[in-house]
Amino acid sequence: MALDLERPPVMEVETGYRSGDAMHPLPGEPRAAYDPVGTGLGRRHRAKVAELAALDPDQARLLGLEHVSERTLERSGGSGSVQAVPGSAADI
Repeated sequence: MALDLERPPVMEVETGYRSGDAMHPLPGEPRAAYDPVGTGLGRRHRAKVAELAALDPDQARLLGLEHVSERTLERSGGSGSVQAVPGSAADI
């Protein structure tokens, strides 16, 4: 279950879509802050960091997302694997 909760943040940053696939968007996607047509990767990184920082601290800790920084997202980029993002419940 943790992987399902963690994968969407990384995929949304990288592709603009939580599923990672523009051909199969979820309702309301892409969200304005993650639209790959109008935003660069750096802007999407900053948007995700701000979004995660706004989470309730207990919820973020439970999800293992309390220490995700812009650099963490940069390191995970292009890997295709959430496991490349350290600091999550599954050691993303």
